[in-house]
Amino acid sequence: MRSLTRRVRALPIRARLSLLVASAVALAVAAAAVACWFVVKSVLVSSLDEALKANRMSKQQVSQYVNLRTGECAHDPVTHEQNPFGSSVQLVDGKGGSCLIIGMEEVPLTAADRAVAEGRTEDALHDARSPDGTQYRVYTYSVLPELGVAVSAARPLDEVNSSLSNLALVLVFVAGAGVVGAGAAGLWVARTALRPVDELTQAVEHVARTEDLTVRIPVADDSEDEIAR
Repeated sequence: MRSLTRRVRALPIRARLSLLVASAVALAVAAAAVACWFVVKSVLVSSLDEALKANRMSKQQVSQYVNLRTGECAHDPVTHEQNPFGSSVQLVDGKGGSCLIIGMEEVPLTAADRAVAEGRTEDALHDARSPDGTQYRVYTYSVLPELGVAVSAARPLDEVNSSLSNLALVLVFVAGAGVVGAGAAGLWVARTALRPVDELTQAVEHVARTEDLTVRIPVADDSEDEIAR
């Protein structure tokens, strides 16, 4: 750290000012990009959650897959054709068993899913991963609480992850362009702001070489800053 500080201090003031401007803009752009990514992720996941909640199954739909005396799945798992959204819907009984009724792949149950089936919680939202590595957003809700039966509906997070990956690429590109632009702007600012200092430096060096004290440095009439004084 000290070595880096020494190197920065050894740079010309113009380079240090340009580096300062570029660093400040880079940090601001990076912070904005990260915040944007998390906000978009939250919005996309919330939208997926709302879609899962809007497609709750009724008691009549569920009853055909459940033994109404025991509360267990009435038959071996039955898989329907996979729907356009790649959803997976399975029943969870109070004994921890499950049967797939929509989709082609079961999503592993969690303690939160079993808690809903046992009536300890009304519903649950969480992420899960299938044996083949697919990530799902899972919504489990109670349908036949008297039998300890719940429905666990899951949709792949591929659509969310794909959108976030594309957004990340765009943000990286924008952030990179912002940093390059900040560097160029910092260099321009440094050159403009330090032009009077360059003139002063040249005059001082001239006096040091020639001891000619008649050298005068022109000052703009409307300038009242520190360098003018």
